[in-house]
Amino acid sequence: MAQTAIMAVTDMGPARMTGVTEAPTLREQRATQTREHIRDVAIGLFEQQGLRATTVEEIARAAGIAPRTFFRYFPTKEDVVLDWFGSVRAFVEHAPLVGDTPRATLRAIEQIVESGLGLLFSDLGKGVDVRPYQQFRRLVEAEPDLLSVMTSREWELRQLAVARLVDHFAGRADPLEVGMIFEVATATVRTALDAWSTDPSIDLVTHYRQARAALAALVTP
Repeated sequence: MAQTAIMAVTDMGPARMTGVTEAPTLREQRATQTREHIRDVAIGLFEQQGLRATTVEEIARAAGIAPRTFFRYFPTKEDVVLDWFGSVRAFVEHAPLVGDTPRATLRAIEQIVESGLGLLFSDLGKGVDVRPYQQFRRLVEAEPDLLSVMTSREWELRQLAVARLVDHFAGRADPLEVGMIFEVATATVRTALDAWSTDPSIDLVTHYRQARAALAALVTP
């Protein structure tokens, strides 16, 4: 699969959550193909010679495009690897928040995530290719600059998510519990992804359920 697995598993905006989607136009399909081609070429170069040593001009030349075309799709080199943050941000901004208590809201979010993962694997039939996600992990572990950018964006997502949750509860919940909703929700997804990258013989949905069960076992008296 051309796109990275991490982008695929987080491609769960409001339309996808409800199962209501529109078929992409030919122009949109071509744009997607171009984006994926640039990503594949760039990540290949990053793995060969490192992100810092790879220039946009090199990527453009290897992809058969002009440098300005690269910037139409990706603002920076780091965005090639972290492009999936756009999908995550859309989910954080638009995922429906329900439940009168932090526990109920967390459970609702977990159900939405699990449903989205189930839709993804169902749509792809044979499942999601784990190799692009493994490639992503290797790059992040090897590139301090990339890790720094990712950490900064994760913090921005947390601030956005917590602000939405605070508005949702409007003072009806303990601020510490509200903040923990995001931490717990993301921790189970991250744990499931890590387990999946190590053991892809088990699909990501199952790993996600197991991560949630493990967390419940740890915190239940």
